[in-house]
Amino acid sequence: MIQKKFSLALASFIILGVLMIVFLIIPLQKEIKKNAQDLTSIKEERVNLENKIQNIEDFRENYRQIKPDLDKVENLFIEPKVPLAFIGFLEKLSRDCQLSMSIIPTASPISKNIKEIWPFLSFQINSAGSFSNTSKFLEKLENSPYLIQIQDLNLSKALEKDSTSSNDIKTSFLIKVFSK
Repeated sequence: MIQKKFSLALASFIILGVLMIVFLIIPLQKEIKKNAQDLTSIKEERVNLENKIQNIEDFRENYRQIKPDLDKVENLFIEPKVPLAFIGFLEKLSRDCQLSMSIIPTASPISKNIKEIWPFLSFQINSAGSFSNTSKFLEKLENSPYLIQIQDLNLSKALEKDSTSSNDIKTSFLIKVFSK
């Protein structure tokens, strides 16, 4: 009888142990495993977010450093609708170089076969003055704060009745000025 009670108690204990393992320990283990995986993915996401934040901070710092250069690049291009600042620049430059000058905006001849990278305006400039002053003008135009390309340049000796000096020349050139 004691042996029967002992066997029954042992069997009950084993069944209770198995039930505890099946209904308590295994679900807890699965939950712990799932929580560990969730924690790992949250840590990875946190690292990714920290990297993105660092990249944004680096970008802001780089932007602060290159902003003056970006502003200079922006100023290379003239305003296409009203290029008054550029025309004023040309007039001041001609006065500084002691040249008489006329500026004629022209239609921008864009060939259909050639694709232009940037929009531009074209100007026909006619000037008269000494060769050295014309050279100074062209040098200053080349070193100007605008993005300019000289398309065509014609020099000729000024007629005696048109000039004040025998060394005066007439200059005619077409320039392409890139716009915004």
